[in-house]
Amino acid sequence: MSMPRTSAREEQKIRIESSSGLSEAEIQRMVRTPTANAAIDKAEKQKIEIKNQAEQLVHQTERTLSDLGGKVAAEDRLRIERAVNDLKDKIKSQDTSAIKEGMGRAYERFS
Repeated sequence: MSMPRTSAREEQKIRIESSSGLSEAEIQRMVRTPTANAAIDKAEKQKIEIKNQAEQLVHQTERTLSDLGGKVAAEDRLRIERAVNDLKDKIKSQDTSAIKEGMGRAYERFS
């Protein structure tokens, strides 16, 4: 394939035009929308991450209690199970601050 030769004096121009028929206002709105939603997206991501952490804590704790079986004192087991159940309720509530609070209590009871 050969390319046509152009002399050094010839000027080449490429012009890109929108063929979608959008107005300038519509284009600007489309540019601004993702920026405006960034804060909402960040908050939602944080909420999901906290919920996932809480669910992992519940799962790991239940698995550990199961693995240890009778090696955990009955009083300790009951205290831990209560904390896990409380955390499960907070996860169902979808309240991020309540979930954080429940995780904090769970960690305190596990120590």
